[in-house]
Amino acid sequence: MTVSSTTRKAGPYDCNGVTVAFPFEFKVFSVSDVRVVLTDPDGAETDLTLTSEFTVALNADQNASPGGTVTTLTAYAAGYKVTLTSKVPLLQPTDITNAGGFYPHVIEDALDRHVIQMQQVAEEVDRSLKSAISELKSGEEYLDEVLEATATAEANSAAALSTANAASATAASAAGDAAAAVATANAASTAAGNAVATADAAASSAASSAASSAAAASDAASAVSVANSAASDAAAAVSTANAASAAASSAASDAASAVSTANAASSAAATAASDAASAVSTANSAAADTDEAYAIATTAIGQSAAAEAAASAASDAASSAASSAAAAADDAAAAVAALAGIQDDLDALVGEDFSGFMQTNENLSGLTDLAAARTNIGLGDVDNTSDADKPISTAVQSALDDLAADVASKLDADDPSVTNAREWTADTVSQAEAEAGSATTRRAWSALRVFQAISAWWNASSAKTKLDGIEAGAEVNAVTSVAGKTGAVVLAAGDIPTLNQSTTGNAATATALATARQINGTDFDGSEAITTAKWGTARNLTVGGTAKSVDGSAAASWSLAEIFSANQTAKYVLAAPNGAAGAPTFRALVASDLPAGSTSAAGVLQLTTATNSTSTSLAATASAVNAMRDVPYNTTAGGVDGEVTGITANFTLNTGLTAGTVRNFYNNSSTAKTITQGSGLTLRKAGTTTTGNLTLAPYGMVSVWAITTTQYIVSGHLQ
Repeated sequence: MTVSSTTRKAGPYDCNGVTVAFPFEFKVFSVSDVRVVLTDPDGAETDLTLTSEFTVALNADQNASPGGTVTTLTAYAAGYKVTLTSKVPLLQPTDITNAGGFYPHVIEDALDRHVIQMQQVAEEVDRSLKSAISELKSGEEYLDEVLEATATAEANSAAALSTANAASATAASAAGDAAAAVATANAASTAAGNAVATADAAASSAASSAASSAAAASDAASAVSVANSAASDAAAAVSTANAASAAASSAASDAASAVSTANAASSAAATAASDAASAVSTANSAAADTDEAYAIATTAIGQSAAAEAAASAASDAASSAASSAAAAADDAAAAVAALAGIQDDLDALVGEDFSGFMQTNENLSGLTDLAAARTNIGLGDVDNTSDADKPISTAVQSALDDLAADVASKLDADDPSVTNAREWTADTVSQAEAEAGSATTRRAWSALRVFQAISAWWNASSAKTKLDGIEAGAEVNAVTSVAGKTGAVVLAAGDIPTLNQSTTGNAATATALATARQINGTDFDGSEAITTAKWGTARNLTVGGTAKSVDGSAAASWSLAEIFSANQTAKYVLAAPNGAAGAPTFRALVASDLPAGSTSAAGVLQLTTATNSTSTSLAATASAVNAMRDVPYNTTAGGVDGEVTGITANFTLNTGLTAGTVRNFYNNSSTAKTITQGSGLTLRKAGTTTTGNLTLAPYGMVSVWAITTTQYIVSGHLQ
């Protein structure tokens, strides 16, 4: 089979925490040829390990249905990706020995392996950085320029980032100052609140003292009223008046004390009000400081944004600089190439290195042989002579003289076309007018138009038609007689010999037969080539014991049953008569058909398993025939029935082999390999009760025999 697809990768598959089976459709030779790459959410890639982190189930026929399914042992979460590709070793393991078996599938597998290896390399190259095919720089130079531009961009980006960081630090400092100002404002606000509370308390106390003073004043007024009343009754009770006077004096003293207390309370209230006003002023100042701090913070944030914009602009400028550098490098390379081309042209002109030539010849001023120099640069025929003094050749001068004489002989000085300049400035007759001969106005004629007019007239004239019928080389009056007649000959029908065909129609101009005819069943009228549907009369062809009529109208084939008729069984051969020459027939094989048996006879096939047997018996046993059969070697994944499969890595045996199938495996490496028991399969070590995964010894060989499609017996070099 061919490798008909260039695909060498499956995925990447997005993981979802559930899916563990991932299919692929590219051919491999064994499960160890499959590479599984896990990409984490940060983009880091890891190659998974066969058996411990994933398993592979290959399709049975990698030619008809290449690929298989990879099953990871972990259901990776969302954000992870799984990518599948091949990692066929870049080796050539196929060994074709002299005079050994030469099997097509072995050659095809070797060729497929080479194509797969090239596809693997191409897949990696497609993911690499490449320059244009016309790029003059080497890969190293191109990479150096890219790295240099990248370093410059990174430096510019770092400088911009530093600026942004400084601006960010300034903004952070301003934000700290703003926070301190806010704290100061909050403290001032608290102090103002405390002062207001104190003022409120003082005001409350003052109000209470004022109330007491008012009560005392009321009592004093009452006492005065009582004193007045007592004075009026003095006559009646002097003692009572004295007592009232004493009470009045006491009340007046109390009133004076109350007034003093009220004045002190009023002073305290005024002090509290002043303190409150001071606190309010401090709070207002703190608020102003807070506003200023916020303004500074806002400015710092703006500067930070500007710094980030500057960093972005610096990055863009770095990218632009890198692009400009690349363009400049391209322009420089083109200029260098152009200068190299000019240098080559100059070297070719002077016949040597131009720089040395210019040094030795002082910009051509020191040339001694100017004629030789002009010749060297292709200007040997150029003479430094004015146009009026340039000579012409004798032949040119003679031709000009002849032309002048010819014109003078044909020109009539009185012709108005000579004296009337308008005649020569008129439009030239067109080709169509010249050929039609229809122009009536006087206009200019060129030699070409005259030739075209004459050619058109001649081609349309009857004289040309007559002359065209005259054979080349014919002579006037060369014919002396026609059909025995001379002079003006008139031929009669009898003068023309009869032909053995109908003269109806014109055979010289016919394109088809008047009536079509059939050739082997296919109509043919001569108008085109035909391919007959059959070849005429059918004939019988006999193959084996079956004859079939064949006429070419359809394909004929014989089945094996038709070739080998009932009496031509597996015991019969196509051979000449027994022991004699003659036409071969299908007959039974007899002893005389075989040469005399001998262990030393070249080319004699021993049909029994006995040592030194010379028997020519036809009763060959199956074991004897199988003992003489070469066992082919292959490297096909999963093995091939009846052959030995070489492996160099762990492999898995899966269910599905037909009962009775035998496959052999050889460990072509110096380390033991694991034979993994596939899903649903019982893999039993011969002669033991051991089942499950088995280990094939280094350079060991095992045979796998399928008892059923789900139970295999393994025997050989197992550890």
